[in-house]
Amino acid sequence: MNLFRLDGSFREEGSQSRAIADIVENQWTATGGGDVTRRHIGAEPIPSTYWAAAASFGYTPEEYRTELQHTAVALATELVDELVAADALLFAVPLYNFGVSQHFKAYIDLVLTEERMAPTAPGQILGGKPV
Repeated sequence: MNLFRLDGSFREEGSQSRAIADIVENQWTATGGGDVTRRHIGAEPIPSTYWAAAASFGYTPEEYRTELQHTAVALATELVDELVAADALLFAVPLYNFGVSQHFKAYIDLVLTEERMAPTAPGQILGGKPV
């Protein structure tokens, strides 16, 4: 079994969302839950330009696609692969000014550009996974 953990706080110390996620992760590992895959978008944020690049990729003729578009699409694929490979998902997302951080929004926006996440895609690749 594999747990995917996403940390969205830019704070390394004193983050309440990280502290709560630590409790969940510790319980996961203590009960034999299995491996933990981590992504820390607070420390390594997704560039805000990636969403537009990935979203426009399919509408851009192949000969006009930019390196940024290819990079953004590759990252979107990697992010969705992480979600698909996990048996459970843990999102440690802080609230800033009564909303989620721009780091988490950029993450979600990019993930949703991946073709497997399209509403018309066959099956629900994340269906049934505890979050």
